[in-house]
Amino acid sequence: MPNGVLPLRITVTHPTKPKLLPLMRGHYMKKKITKNKEIAAEKPKTLIEELELEATPIGIDLGMSQIKIASPFGCVSLDSQVSITSQPNDVIRDDLEDLNEGRRRKKKNGRKPYTISFTDRANGLYYFVGAGAHELSKRRPEDFNPDRMTGVPETRAILYAGLTRHIEQFGPFTAPLWAYVGVPLAFITGEPADVDARRAEVRKWLVGTHRWEANGKSYEVTFVEAIPRSQALGAIFDFIYDERGQLVEERKATLTLAMNGKAIGVISMGGNTWEVQTIEYRENEFKTVKSMTGGKAVGVLRLFDIIGTNGLTYAEMDERLRAGELTIPDDAVQAWVREGTGFVEGLWNGSSARLINILLVGGGVHLASESIIDRYGGRVFPAPDPVFSIACGLKKAALNRLVRQQANENNDE
Repeated sequence: MPNGVLPLRITVTHPTKPKLLPLMRGHYMKKKITKNKEIAAEKPKTLIEELELEATPIGIDLGMSQIKIASPFGCVSLDSQVSITSQPNDVIRDDLEDLNEGRRRKKKNGRKPYTISFTDRANGLYYFVGAGAHELSKRRPEDFNPDRMTGVPETRAILYAGLTRHIEQFGPFTAPLWAYVGVPLAFITGEPADVDARRAEVRKWLVGTHRWEANGKSYEVTFVEAIPRSQALGAIFDFIYDERGQLVEERKATLTLAMNGKAIGVISMGGNTWEVQTIEYRENEFKTVKSMTGGKAVGVLRLFDIIGTNGLTYAEMDERLRAGELTIPDDAVQAWVREGTGFVEGLWNGSSARLINILLVGGGVHLASESIIDRYGGRVFPAPDPVFSIACGLKKAALNRLVRQQANENNDE
């Protein structure tokens, strides 16, 4: 062989049984071994392919401070920080290169905000989305009204930026999307006719084909379904379902108790609010215990009010908190936690003995979980990943729904 270089070839001297190669997340693929032949590896099927689903189940948590998107391929998050400009794309990208280089170097991922434009350009505007967006324009909307879930342009831009990040990390979606969308409790609370109208608005703006540009590149996805669910219910789905959308064996006892006078409590500590939802399980459905359910504007933004924002927007304060660049005195944290736990205790008003489990989710968990555990003991279950729990639970529930729908269709044939 010239220059002493040998061809790269793996051989075996005796026939062997197929072995298994471990892959990420517990999947395996067979290694085909043939005497004196190269080893070939089969590409593992995705969960969508394995279950022969016609749509991709997806969970979207439209949080006030961050959007989280979960699919069978993985999870992404993005700060819900938006600013607006009418400048052309080429000028925007030049501006981005100059974006506060000192602070940007400190960011763990070094990413710049996305520049989003709608393909139809109906309003002629461009949206900076993500950490650092508020440094690029003085038009910096911070809308904490639940009606933003009905598809205002800023919410569309945040969703498109989140989907762009998911596509960048995991590749294009190969099937249309079937989504459960996590919304604030206030959005789906009230007179039934009003709630139905708001649900219809979410479905109206989401279902269909979406086209946009992110940093000058074109994207397109199609939603075949989009159903709003409370964010707290997403936490329960994450608690009871596994990654295949199946009921976790150890949780069956919890649901049995929830059918017999007991309930599951969820405390979601988000950016704008603490939301408490108490759930029973009756007639194969989750039912809200209205007398033990509610929300209050004592989220992380309230903590910022306590320590003072010093001229920064809430989004910029939140960005610094996530980056570890914000110093919060212990007495301020304790004052904030007392305000939140006081709201919870007033809502449950001595009825907490009904609760089998108390699930904690949201970005405020790492600041407040110890106080909740001290008060309610071993029933408290902080989510392993409190930030992604809601989106992941909604994805699991969407997968469960798709599998059941498909099974029913096959039985009808």
